[in-house]
Amino acid sequence: MQPVWEGGVKQVIRGSIPFIVFPFIEPVAILMILPFVSQKARIRKSLFVGQLLAGSVLIIITMLAILVLGSESITRQNYSIYLLAKKINIADFLTRLEAIIAIIWFITIFIRFSLFFYVTVLGTAQTLKLRDYRPLVFPFGILLIAFTLMMSPNIVHYNKFITEIWPFYAMTFGFLLPLILLIIAKVQKNDQRN
Repeated sequence: MQPVWEGGVKQVIRGSIPFIVFPFIEPVAILMILPFVSQKARIRKSLFVGQLLAGSVLIIITMLAILVLGSESITRQNYSIYLLAKKINIADFLTRLEAIIAIIWFITIFIRFSLFFYVTVLGTAQTLKLRDYRPLVFPFGILLIAFTLMMSPNIVHYNKFITEIWPFYAMTFGFLLPLILLIIAKVQKNDQRN
């Protein structure tokens, strides 16, 4: 764990931006499906508890990876949790849990991808004032495949995009635009009262 703050506060903040954006800014897309939730009274608490649990799990996994594998090994690995799961050995019986980690990844990536795809298609249908979002599913699926191949042709390009470009792009639609919409809604609400 040592040395702590070796590069100073600036380096720590710079290195933490992608890790703040990835789990905590992107779930703003969930706000698109909140009008369809039946138990509206529990929404705020559920979102808060979910974010708190997700953050806690990320912190614990990061700490375990640093403590078990070392900081040098983690900086060279794209998926350090996978390497961490290989190291688990409980009484020579419970070993090599990386298959379970891979299954969990596939499930969560599928759910996340489905949610973001649905939100994108639904948001586009609402913007174009369409009654149904379903006619947009196939064209958006084709566009998604094309954009995926263009956006990440290899792992080096993908890693550079994720660490240098994506955080600021995600902050735009995950924080800045919702903040502007919230301000506009508050202003309109005050104008209607007056």
